[in-house]
Amino acid sequence: MGEDNTVVAAAHHNASAMFDRSYVHSLNDKLRIMDVHEEFYSPYLAKVPEQGLMQAFRTNMEDCLQLFNGLDEEQSLFRYAEGKWSIREILGHLTDAERVFAYRAMAFARGEVQALPGYDENLYAKKSNAHERSLKDHISEFESVRRSTILLFEGFDPLMFSITGTMSGHSTSVQNIGRMIVGHCMHHLEVLKELYVSKLVV
Repeated sequence: MGEDNTVVAAAHHNASAMFDRSYVHSLNDKLRIMDVHEEFYSPYLAKVPEQGLMQAFRTNMEDCLQLFNGLDEEQSLFRYAEGKWSIREILGHLTDAERVFAYRAMAFARGEVQALPGYDENLYAKKSNAHERSLKDHISEFESVRRSTILLFEGFDPLMFSITGTMSGHSTSVQNIGRMIVGHCMHHLEVLKELYVSKLVV
């Protein structure tokens, strides 16, 4: 997600703020979070409606699986330019990023007060040994991680979804972290279709 080693501070409000407007809103508002600044993540958030997150997780998973299952092992090594990630590396990146962001959501929901470390997506990709594993293995791992994410978010109560924390200097909520996960995958699917799959020789 382009955080470049920035440290993610997971700032959980203390108990006296539990009913502050940053936490709880009317059911009519569907836990829409106020006073959060998410310009950095807005391209991802804009892709995912505020309502229906769980269905968005599932629909996006199916879209991802459809694309990646439609490729063979050789095609998954394709990169459209020197120095760009291969398709297989992008899939590994999606899995890594989802693990990181799902942990952040869990940490905020559970009341973590320690600062959470950032991560370097390029370093992770370099160290992932993506090309030493089959595309089939990557697909299986991605699906397992997404199903785990769905179970995690299904276990959050309404208050947990509204809890806010700070990531790389940007305040966000547990709800919107889920939207970021989906929006991030949607972004990469768009890139894959435009710059990768369209250039593959069938």
